[in-house]
Amino acid sequence: MAFDAQKMQAFSERTRNFMTNLEAAYIEAGRLDDIYTNEAASGSDPAWGDTSIATAAEHVEAIIVMRRLRDALAFDGQSQNLTAEDQTARFTPFMQ
Repeated sequence: MAFDAQKMQAFSERTRNFMTNLEAAYIEAGRLDDIYTNEAASGSDPAWGDTSIATAAEHVEAIIVMRRLRDALAFDGQSQNLTAEDQTARFTPFMQ
């Protein structure tokens, strides 16, 4: 089947959904990192432990992944370790 305007519209909608989800992940990663940072700054709390979902260590590893995501996207230069250019311009068309 040939590519047509209808397929392009569907592609664009799927891309917008992906970009929206990625932006939401960026925001949530920041919130979770703030919680983790505040908890770590106040010392080790006995409540910070394993859950039925993941171990305490696995939660820390997840924070590392979240920080890498935020560094890679570096929206508005907000990254502490700018390893990539600000990606805001690439997201903007899909966020309007």
